[in-house]
Amino acid sequence: MQPENLFELDKMIPLNWTHLYDHKPLIRTLEKYVDYNKLKPDPSNSTRLILTAVNVLNSRALTFDSRTQQIKPKHILGTSAYPLYNFPWLEIEIEVYAWNGGLFSNTPLREVLDASPILDKINFW
Repeated sequence: MQPENLFELDKMIPLNWTHLYDHKPLIRTLEKYVDYNKLKPDPSNSTRLILTAVNVLNSRALTFDSRTQQIKPKHILGTSAYPLYNFPWLEIEIEVYAWNGGLFSNTPLREVLDASPILDKINFW
C-alpha cells in the first residue's frame, strides 16, 4: 500500500506517534459507573469533585470544580491524559487542551483548600 502523501507516511512511523491509546473505552466505563447528575453545579450539594489539569497551549493550571461547572467525562480524562502514559491530550473547550495535572501540581491540594473557607474538610487522595 503506497501512501498518497508524506503526511500519511509520517503517521506510519512509530517515533512520530504522540499517543498509542484511545480514550473511548474509558469514556464508556465512566459513563457506566459515574452518576454525572450528582455532579451538577448546585451550592446545596454536599458532594463536590475538584480536578486539576494543565492547559497544553499555555502551561497554566486548569481547575474543574463540580460546584461551578458540570463535570463530564472529558474533564476526568483530561486529568489523566499524559504523553508518557501514551494517552493524547483532550480538548476540554474550544482550543483548550488538557493534560494530566501532575505536570503542574501533583495533587490539587491548593485548589481544595482555596475552594472553601471551612477549616474542617474531609479530603480523599
